Amino acid sequence: MSRAAGRSFVNCLTPRIVIAGTGSGCGKTTVTLAVLAALKERLKLRAFKCGPDYIDPMFHRSVLGIPSGNLDSFLLTEDTVRYLFAEGSRGADLAVIEGVMGYFDGQAMGDAASTHDIARILAAPVILVLNCRGRSRSAEAELLGFSKFAADGLIKGVIFNEAAPSLVGKLSDYARQIGVTPLGFLPRMANELKSRHLGLITPDEIPGLKMQVDQLAAAAEESLDLEGIVRLAKSAGALSAKEPDICPGPETAGHPVRIGMARDAAFDFLYEDNLRLLESAGAEIVYFSPMRDKALPDGLSGLYLCGGYPEVYAAQLSENTSMLESVRLAVSREMPVFAECGGFLYLHRLLTCEDGKTYPMAGVIPADARFTGHLQHFGYVTMRALKDTLLCRKGEQIRAHEFHRTVSDAARDAFAVSKGEKQWTEYVADGRLLAGYPHIHFWTDPRMAERFVAACASYRKERQQT
Repeated sequence: MSRAAGRSFVNCLTPRIVIAGTGSGCGKTTVTLAVLAALKERLKLRAFKCGPDYIDPMFHRSVLGIPSGNLDSFLLTEDTVRYLFAEGSRGADLAVIEGVMGYFDGQAMGDAASTHDIARILAAPVILVLNCRGRSRSAEAELLGFSKFAADGLIKGVIFNEAAPSLVGKLSDYARQIGVTPLGFLPRMANELKSRHLGLITPDEIPGLKMQVDQLAAAAEESLDLEGIVRLAKSAGALSAKEPDICPGPETAGHPVRIGMARDAAFDFLYEDNLRLLESAGAEIVYFSPMRDKALPDGLSGLYLCGGYPEVYAAQLSENTSMLESVRLAVSREMPVFAECGGFLYLHRLLTCEDGKTYPMAGVIPADARFTGHLQHFGYVTMRALKDTLLCRKGEQIRAHEFHRTVSDAARDAFAVSKGEKQWTEYVADGRLLAGYPHIHFWTDPRMAERFVAACASYRKERQQT
């Protein structure tokens, strides 16, 4: 990709389907995993998640063995959503897009950033997951309301989740009467995915997950109309997307800089497309584990500490003193470091966890952090840079997402943050260090990735000269 005169277009013919829900907890993740598991042996699949959530894409990855992408119409422009979908689904036989919350639930009681918004942007047919546990005709009323609420009629199919088999026939007949294709049902499963303070427990923490996924696949084979789902996905038309402008800096073109990427059970919350954008800007991503590895990989010119659950794995992180010292040394040498949410916590002096125990962390940031019993800032935010930083220049504005139950004593004054009428400041910016709570999608403004890589290239050049 390059900044040539004009912008080219990417055409996408990938069959696609959105699996939406009537609300949180209706079973759309369960249905999505069932469909992915049942079809993965016969089709080349790609999976996506509407919105900023990190954990559902982990489950997609656990089933398919390949990364899942996020499609978010608050963080990204419509052109960027289409482009990332087109690139992420290239070569696939079928793309499955899991919705977020209820189908029409968007920002501030509007449609923006809703599953419906993503379905509209991608011109994708929608399968509604309707939970029927303890219900009969009320399920029909809900299906009618959802199918007729929007005039575009994107809801083409329905799957009845946790439905009594004796009711499925009548529910299916009603769906056909109102122009919605019934695509089967899933019975209530014995094993249910559990949750914790930030959402679902990650796949690595669920004993016997493979067995549960196999059970879902078997249930899908028996009671879902898989051929009908594929047929509906193939009804989606061609999609055209503008190719964004991405350009490697002159110092990095042809000479990738090595950026260390934290990746293990404690650090696994990131937008996969961020990594691809860094690579496009001239980076080589090198993975390491703050929990297991004794030191940072050799030859790094930058460090990316993504979000995760450091408060859950604080004991292991704290015990790995050689890694903590390696991170401290890198920061002291002014290596560019970007750390968000969990990565930000890792850089603190002390971290107090949910059980009240306190653990030493890297000590790069001379402040302490602690778990609280309630949610702190949550949701989409707009951030305006108050000073030049590793990613942004003073006055520039970006969008981000914040979701955490910890608080920090660190003075954070790099960005003015707003959410509705609420305003506060965020991010520690100290030289080439940028660390704070909000999660940033680099495709919000690709210049952020270019600047990060350029700073890493400058660091490499400085080290080579010493």
